[in-house]
Amino acid sequence: MAKDGWSSYFIHSKKWELLQDDEVLPLITKRRNEIGHFFILHSDEQTGVFAKFVTNHEGGLDDNKKEHDVVLYQIVSKVNGIYVDICMEASHSTFYPFSQRRSPNTTFAKLSERVKRRDQDCARNVKR
Repeated sequence: MAKDGWSSYFIHSKKWELLQDDEVLPLITKRRNEIGHFFILHSDEQTGVFAKFVTNHEGGLDDNKKEHDVVLYQIVSKVNGIYVDICMEASHSTFYPFSQRRSPNTTFAKLSERVKRRDQDCARNVKR
């Protein structure tokens, strides 16, 4: 079983680290809110917590019924770096409790990779 226990089976989660710079957190906060359309749940000089509703495109029993999932994005600035954690509850169509395989085509995988890439680009651009 994974270090996080059962939650790794029903919570999709990705983490990454960004280089520490005082300008990165305010810039990412602005980008998450204005460009990424995340709601700001909390924001201060060292942390930010955001949420976003996303449409689940992974199927289900009724193709006419759209499901919305909540994505939570947390960013913390510490002395040795900036840490990002993004998570989303697994939809019923992707809950396989005894399977460790993760598809790169899930709604969460696509969103988290896009957000990670943009965060890293943002941090690199600040350093220039």
